Amino acid sequence: MDNEKEKEIDFKPSNWLYIFLFIYYSIWLLQSYGAISHYITFGFDSFLSFGLVEWLCFSLFIVAGIYSFYAVIKTLRGDKDCITSLKWSLMLVFIYTLMDPTRGQIPTYNITTWLVVFLVRPLFYLCFYLYLCFAKGIRRRFPKAERKFGPSGWVWVGLMIAFLGVGIYSGWQQYEISKYCKPVDVDYLTLNKGEVSDGYILFNSEREWVKWKESADTLYVDERIETFPTIMSTDSVSKIFISSGRSDKADARTYNQVIVASLGSLSKNINGEYGKMREVSFADTVVSGNRVMSTIYETMVDSIPAYFDVIMITEVKSPKCCVIVRADKMPIETFWAVDFAKDVQFDLQKVSQGKDNEKSRNAKNKDSHRTAKRKQQTEANMFAPLFNRIGPRHLLGIMTLKNDEREITYRKCDHIFYNL
Repeated sequence: MDNEKEKEIDFKPSNWLYIFLFIYYSIWLLQSYGAISHYITFGFDSFLSFGLVEWLCFSLFIVAGIYSFYAVIKTLRGDKDCITSLKWSLMLVFIYTLMDPTRGQIPTYNITTWLVVFLVRPLFYLCFYLYLCFAKGIRRRFPKAERKFGPSGWVWVGLMIAFLGVGIYSGWQQYEISKYCKPVDVDYLTLNKGEVSDGYILFNSEREWVKWKESADTLYVDERIETFPTIMSTDSVSKIFISSGRSDKADARTYNQVIVASLGSLSKNINGEYGKMREVSFADTVVSGNRVMSTIYETMVDSIPAYFDVIMITEVKSPKCCVIVRADKMPIETFWAVDFAKDVQFDLQKVSQGKDNEKSRNAKNKDSHRTAKRKQQTEANMFAPLFNRIGPRHLLGIMTLKNDEREITYRKCDHIFYNL
């Protein structure tokens, strides 16, 4: 009996293990709460847009989450394969946390606070893993000679292989999409009379279009949309600005943020003092296979009536998109956005090249030379998700909110617990 009691005392888990397990378990509870509250707040419509990769990842995350909970239970129970299961769980969540862009959604301008919150989770997982590898209490409680690579270990190996396969497939898909969304050189496109292209899209117009001359910022909203100012058209009564790029989440929430950012940017390009803006009409429809969202506003600029139309057109089969902002002295018809979108073409690869083979070769050589001189098209800022989560709100944009729900939706995207 004395030997058995002594053996139980020697094998009693240390307080550090209980602390690590408690924090690990709490993190998973907070993540579950964050995911559930997110879908309760914003609805489950995002599931309708899931493709094969999204459903595979979602299923794998559910299984991995359940097994992470189970790894904690196995450790507290003292199963002989618990350390193996717990290590695999920590490796997976560590990799996932490093690749999670939502970690940068921290509402603070204090760089020290931002760094602490940004690094706390991966550092905890790393410390926990090292503790399991080198702590004397773990070696005493779970001797290596008695550990087993049980069924749970094979489940984790299978999950890692599945995640790796999905990651490779998703990476290949993203490469193809990025190549498709990359702008083309307009000088080497054969355009018919009345056709206009900014390198991203092609459409028909009788207006005169020029490069966007005024300074304008890139329209960037989280990981949802990034467009670049391309071309503009002005006449005596109206100004039209086009910004093109890609939108990986072309939903109403993204569009609401586009409205705020676009009207805020437009205020820099149009002189005058704005009054309160009133929403005149809203449209969300599909035109020629592309989704079109349009909102028209009425306001006063220096006591003169003015009208604005913010249009977002996205290609259904790809994330390619464009944002059109029109400012007009006359009322804008509700069907103007639909008429504009009827002729919009996103796939510029189908546009025939009007240069002969020699000139085409010269064009390729020119592009290669530009690349060698580091003058290629600027890529998206890879650090933007980390540092551009919080930005100043334009007063003009805030006035465009029709009701409290849109304002709440806009604030939610920057909340630290939005996607734990």
